[in-house]
Amino acid sequence: APPRGLLSRVVLTFTAPGSLGDSLRAHPVWFVVAVLGAVMVVGATAAIPADIWAEFMRAQTLARGGTVQEGAATADLFRIIGIAGAGLAWFVLLFVFAGILTFVFAFVLGDEGRYRQYLSALAHANLIAAVGALAVTPLRIARRDPQLTLSVGTFVEGFLNDGFLLFWLRGLDLFALWSWVVLAILVSRIDLRRSAGSAVAILLSLLMVLMLVVAWFQSRALA
Repeated sequence: APPRGLLSRVVLTFTAPGSLGDSLRAHPVWFVVAVLGAVMVVGATAAIPADIWAEFMRAQTLARGGTVQEGAATADLFRIIGIAGAGLAWFVLLFVFAGILTFVFAFVLGDEGRYRQYLSALAHANLIAAVGALAVTPLRIARRDPQLTLSVGTFVEGFLNDGFLLFWLRGLDLFALWSWVVLAILVSRIDLRRSAGSAVAILLSLLMVLMLVVAWFQSRALA
């Protein structure tokens, strides 16, 4: 069958990832959908006013013992840095995690996938995270926090003090969890011997371990 069009693949990402995975196995397209995700993330970042970025960067700099310059030019610079960083990080993480997927599934577990296939699966699954960034943008503006996420920790912040457990729960972004489950389904269609259940278990375990490491560093920095 010929490759599906972009609109069809976007819709299937949210509605029928198994069917999408069958298409991507034969036609591992990734570039246009990766650009689409990057545009959404950059747009969500650019929608945050410059003064909010300035407050955030100022707080981060002062927390590290640095000094900041005041003024509109500085605020605009912080905003530009945030926008450029979002776009750059999107592609860097895409290529890095595609390599990790290839290593884990193809080299360690013996699946028949290739790097381009895992890159394609990841680029499509990441659309969910990009949509999540757009959806959370109004909340980030209202809370004046450019890094605010809708996570498991969002629902327990009033019951836990800042520490390792809360940092870990904050790292479990709901849109990220959704995208990783979709990614697991796509990965399971690359090699039909791989069940969706095992792929979900492997990827969510990797996510949990990654967030545990991040939470540990955050708690150490707080101490």
